[in-house]
Parts: sequence; C-alpha cells; structure tokens
Amino acid sequence: MKAGKKRLPLSVRIVLGILIAAAVINGLLVLGMLLAFRRSKPSLRAFDAAAEGLLEVRTEIVERDRHIGEQRSYILADGFRIMAGTDLEPDPATVYLVPYGCFESYIDDRQNKVLNRLIRVAVTDEKEVPCPAPDIMQDIFPAISELEHDLFTVQIFEDAGEYFVYVEKNVNLWSPCALYYYDREAKRLTELYTWDDEKVVGIRMISADRLHALGQP
Repeated sequence: MKAGKKRLPLSVRIVLGILIAAAVINGLLVLGMLLAFRRSKPSLRAFDAAAEGLLEVRTEIVERDRHIGEQRSYILADGFRIMAGTDLEPDPATVYLVPYGCFESYIDDRQNKVLNRLIRVAVTDEKEVPCPAPDIMQDIFPAISELEHDLFTVQIFEDAGEYFVYVEKNVNLWSPCALYYYDREAKRLTELYTWDDEKVVGIRMISADRLHALGQP
C-alpha cells in the first residue's frame, strides 16, 4: 500500500496563496499599464485635410500634471480620425477656465457610472481672474455636466464664434484629455478626439461648416 502524499501545513498554503494572488494582481496591473501605454499614442491616419479637416490642434505632453514641454500638432476629421499637423500658429482664441466646484461628481448605482451634476456657472480668464460668463455658458455648462467621470480640468475655447470644450478626466490607468465641439443648435457636445496625457494648448479652425455638420444624418 502506497503512502499518501503529505499535505503542506496550513500556514504554508496560506502564504503561497497570498503570493500567487499578489502575482496575479501585479500581472493584471502591468497588463493594464501596457494597454494604457498603447492607448497613449494616437493612431494616425492620412486623409485630405483641406477637404475633410475640422480643426488643427496643438498639444503639450504632460505626465500626471508634470509638463514635459514637448508640443505636437494634429489635424482632426470626423470619425475620430487624426493625422500629423503642420505646426501652424493657433487662432487667437479666447480661453475660459472653469473654476473648481462648478461640477460635482457622484456614483450612479443604477448605471454603475460616475456622473456629474451642475452646481454653478462661473468662468475665469487664463490667469484665473474671475470674469463675466457669456450668456452661452448657461447652455454649455449643462452639456458639460452630462459627461462621465470626475472632471479634473475644464477649459472652454471660443474661436470666431464657435465653442470647444477641453476636459481632463479622472480615470484609472490613463489620463484622458478630451476635446469636444459645442453644437449651438442641438445644445450638446460632440467628441472630436481624446488623447492620453496630452493637454490641448491651441486650436486653429479649418472648417466651421464641417463642424456644424457633425452628428447630422
């Protein structure tokens, strides 16, 4: 009769279980970081900028609030298409900063999402000096409040009567930096593109007509 295999002591099995669980968690974290890194590089696609371009955007590379200083230029088209830009000077747009406390994030248990509610409408200039909010902000702010995730930074660009909203969101594993176009007629935001750790610092409008057509059937 063969002797049965000796089982490891309970304390040893517990330690091994903890080590295996830690290794699995670390592996998942590394995988998530790799996926986030892959997302961080825009997938560039060539298109006819003159015929299809919406906006030229200048960005600055950041790393978790640390500005690297490197700048890049892109041209955006509908369908989240993006290609390298020409590094032209941005339009002399007016930039409004949205101070902290204008939006409040909360967890919606039914949808299992982080949503936002509008608390107040207020803006400052680029030096964070409070200034009067243009009347259109009464429509733009409710549209911003419909975005998901906690909002770190909110800036509004006004370029030749068109409005664009730049938002930095609080999301695990990567840092979404999203740019939206505000549709006056529909009173809603249309996402143009989202970068990872690239802050929008300037815009140059290519076609207002093509921007107006976004979201139309």
